[in-house]
Amino acid sequence: RGLEGLDSGGDASQADPSGAQSVYSGASQSEAVNPSGAQSVYSGASQTYYSGGPSSYYSGNRSYATESPVVDVVAPADLPQGYVFEAQIGDKKFLATVPAGGVKKGEMFSCPMRVLDVIQLPIQRDEWKDTVFDCAQDGFCHALFCNTLFFPFLALGQIMARNRLDGCGNQGTSIDGRAAFQNMATLSVFWVAVNGLAGFALYTQWRRNNWGDFSPILSFSSVAFIAVASFNAVMVLLVAYLVWRTRRSIRGKYDIKEERCHGQEDIMCAICCMPCSICHMGRHTADYSTYSAKCCTETGLPQNVQVRSMPPKGYSDAGHLV
Repeated sequence: RGLEGLDSGGDASQADPSGAQSVYSGASQSEAVNPSGAQSVYSGASQTYYSGGPSSYYSGNRSYATESPVVDVVAPADLPQGYVFEAQIGDKKFLATVPAGGVKKGEMFSCPMRVLDVIQLPIQRDEWKDTVFDCAQDGFCHALFCNTLFFPFLALGQIMARNRLDGCGNQGTSIDGRAAFQNMATLSVFWVAVNGLAGFALYTQWRRNNWGDFSPILSFSSVAFIAVASFNAVMVLLVAYLVWRTRRSIRGKYDIKEERCHGQEDIMCAICCMPCSICHMGRHTADYSTYSAKCCTETGLPQNVQVRSMPPKGYSDAGHLV
C-alpha cells in the first residue's frame, strides 16, 4: 500500500465504452478484452489478436493472472481511466489499472494487484546477440560457465529445456524439453560416477602399497586406462554431437544466419569450440543482465522466467500478420 507506480513508457489506451478493459503493454500499443466474452489476447506490435481463452491473457513478453487482491497505488503521473502500468512492492511486480475518471499525479487509488506470474523472455532473431568467444563475459563463477565447464550435459539439458527441444536437439514441446533435461542430468551423474569410481580404484591401489610404490598405478593404467579413456572420448563426442544438433535447431528457430563456414558453422563450433558454443547458446536464450542464472533448475533460469514461445502460426514474432 502507498507504493509508487512504475510507468513502463508509451501511450495509454482508453477504456472500452462497452465495459471491456483496455490494457497498456508498454510499447505504444494496446490490448483489449474481447467484448464477445473471450478474455485471452495475443498482442504484437500494432495490432491485437484474440485467442478466445478463459480468464487470462498473454501480453507482449509476459503472461498474467486475473484474480488478485486489491492494493493502494500512488499514481506516477496524470493518467486517464483504463491506463495500465507496471508497479512494484518490494521485489514483486504487478499491473495496476487506473479506475474510471482517471487520476492525478500523486493521487492514491485502489486497484486489483495482478501479479506478473510468468515472465516470457523475447529472444533476439536474425543474428546472435554476441560472439561465441564471449563465454566468460559474465564471470568465471557464473552458473552457466561453471555448468558448462564441469557438467556440460547438464548445461546443454537446461538449454534444451528452455527452448523446448528433445534429447536429440530437435524441435519439440515443453514435455520434450523437460525429458531432455532429465536425460542430460542422468548422463552427467553417470559420467561423474564412472570417473569417480576409476579415481577411487586408483587411490585404493596406491594406498595399499604404503603410498610409495607406483607399480600398482602403472599396473592399473595398463589394465583400465584404455577403457576409461575410451569411455571419456565417447562422452565428449556425444556432447559435441548434441551441441551441433542443438545449435542448428536454435539457429533455425530464430532465423540466425551463418557468418562463417557456411553449411558447416554449427558442426565446426561444436567440435572446435564446444564449451564456448554451449555458453553462446545459453546467453542467447537468456537475459542474465536482468535475471540471474541458476545452477540446478530445469532451464538454468529462475522458476518464473521462461523463454517466449514462438508466435501463433501466421504471425511474425512482432505480432504482425504474415
